[in-house]
Amino acid sequence: MLHELNRIAFAMIWATLWLAGLNPAVRISAQEADQSLLACPTQVQDAAAAIPERQSHLAEGMAREIMVSRSATAVLANECFPFEGLEPSDRILAEKLLADALDSEALYTLIGGIKPVSEGFFSTRFRVDPPDLDELAQLSRVLRSWRCSDELAAGVLVFENLHEGERFASTWVASISSLTRQIETEQSFFGRLGLMPDSDPKEVLLSVERARDPGERWRGFGLLFGYPEFAVDFFVRAGLHQRETGEFVERDFRQYPTFKRAAGGLVYAVPQLMPEQPDEIALRSRVLAIQGYYRILRPQFFTDEQQRPLELIRKWFDDGDGWCHPHHAVQKVVLAPGLHLGIWTGDHKGENDSVGAKIRTVIPGSVADEAGLQVNDVVRSINDKTIQNAQEYLEQIATFASGQTVAFAIERPDGDNPTNHITISLEIPESSSLSEFLQESRDAVLER
Repeated sequence: MLHELNRIAFAMIWATLWLAGLNPAVRISAQEADQSLLACPTQVQDAAAAIPERQSHLAEGMAREIMVSRSATAVLANECFPFEGLEPSDRILAEKLLADALDSEALYTLIGGIKPVSEGFFSTRFRVDPPDLDELAQLSRVLRSWRCSDELAAGVLVFENLHEGERFASTWVASISSLTRQIETEQSFFGRLGLMPDSDPKEVLLSVERARDPGERWRGFGLLFGYPEFAVDFFVRAGLHQRETGEFVERDFRQYPTFKRAAGGLVYAVPQLMPEQPDEIALRSRVLAIQGYYRILRPQFFTDEQQRPLELIRKWFDDGDGWCHPHHAVQKVVLAPGLHLGIWTGDHKGENDSVGAKIRTVIPGSVADEAGLQVNDVVRSINDKTIQNAQEYLEQIATFASGQTVAFAIERPDGDNPTNHITISLEIPESSSLSEFLQESRDAVLER
């Protein structure tokens, strides 16, 4: 699928994407939409009931209240992703695309602007002779409703190259503040394409896509997708070297989790055997915190019976009094310091059906790293509360406030003793500020 290949776009020369297979077209009739609405009802606040109860917890049992500062440009909940104004068939597609975006790396554009732009959470192709634009028209209508204040924009990018009489098209979403900062920071590059900080996101994407120089095209997309600058530099050099000599430059891949994929979601290439760099450590820390918060929220809105992505994102964006803005969501992530320990876990099932949360990642220099937690440790309990899987780990660790001491009961394989039990205590770190998490300074550790 093209949108999956786009997730590893910087692992190969961009031109090969034109040969990739695609998702089947998604075109929903009014009759199908009516049936879908009956089979899978959504519960959306109207203007008269736009003020929800104050959010007092991340998950069941969370005792402390999370308060956020309202953004000056926040809007009422019914004005944030205003899907209610869409026709039934468009409404169904809007919610499907939003669910796909949240489950993919587009989450890191919607929340926190880690990726100034995410592209490819849905892709299609269309015949050009004669043009068949019905699906593109529907996608464009739907994505115009992807807005919340002035912080988000979305649309469809049509690629220039033709393949067997067809053009490819891909959906995108942009964090306006993050994109503006990126163009300001990299003005020496984007300025060559005639792009300015206030350029329309669609203009930015089209200018990069239409760039004739492959190096400019690769660099442009790498910067728009939020990859570390050294990784973008490496990919451009490696790609140009291969074009000139035919020699492939060996590389490693950095991979960050999305809900859909533990690996292969958010991916970029780095020189082979290069250790993780400081800007990558900052990137991984932010990604894991956002993904952790999302996985705590998701079960409340995604069940076997129905998916309610609109309710989820409005709840996350809500300041607690019915006013929505993407920065409110980031504040909630920041104010859950237990999600910033620097570890990522997966489900574990060991001998005799023993269960727990197995540590898959420990970020160098993090609180968890300094306390002595290691990859492959299995978390059995936290403060004597049994942990059966990764979801329970997230929901439990998010309940702690800054300064609290937390005792991890872990199982650590040690030679011939596969059930070596250890207790490690650590202190929940202080919350960072919103501006620190958003990396708003040009001198921030994460190069964007």
